[in-house]
Amino acid sequence: MKNFWIFGDSFSAPWHIGEDPFPDFQQYIEQEKLDGNSIIQDLEYWLGVLSNKKFNFINTARGGMSNDTIFDRAYKAYPKIKSGDYVLLQLSQNTRVQTIQSSLTDWYDVFFSENNSREYIKEVNNVTLLGYENLEKIALQRSTDLHLRKILIQAQMFVSAVQKSNAKICFTSLDRLGSEYSMIPGLYWDISIFNPIEIKYPHIKDRHPTFEGHKNIAKKILTSLEDNFL
Repeated sequence: MKNFWIFGDSFSAPWHIGEDPFPDFQQYIEQEKLDGNSIIQDLEYWLGVLSNKKFNFINTARGGMSNDTIFDRAYKAYPKIKSGDYVLLQLSQNTRVQTIQSSLTDWYDVFFSENNSREYIKEVNNVTLLGYENLEKIALQRSTDLHLRKILIQAQMFVSAVQKSNAKICFTSLDRLGSEYSMIPGLYWDISIFNPIEIKYPHIKDRHPTFEGHKNIAKKILTSLEDNFL
């Protein structure tokens, strides 16, 4: 059985490990159940079903991850990626920042949004060494073309290394600018593909993919994997 490695954030995170991949997850699942839907499955499920292959999924994607953390997990796993394995490298928003906790013992990922609550900003100030305001300036730097080029170089180096291992890899990006340089441009910006929750259920203000969206995304990823390795 081949391994299918997944590196990413909440858009690729598993739905079956006992932790919510995004804040509105439970509300979304309950709404689907109320509508009578029984196959409410994540990206892993559809990758397996649509490929007609039995994979051993090793999914390190979790909600809120920065690109730094995603790359850290990908680099750590790289020596274990073998010939014939499949790999998804799904990058996040470029403006997310990995920073050191105030305890100096661990890392902490911070995201920035106009909708960030006072409670979240307070948490960041309490947990991190630099604090929200300073980290926001770093996030601004990461919105530049200069930083984008750095991220793309990192991604291409990882893609090349995986390909040299004779494994199949698909590189995608949640970032609007980064997406245009990925193997599936615009994947997470075409609502007809990823079918965001807030379109299906307007009362749930969440742009994560529905289970139908994950099915569509899985189709695109599998097609990219096969087209690039014929």
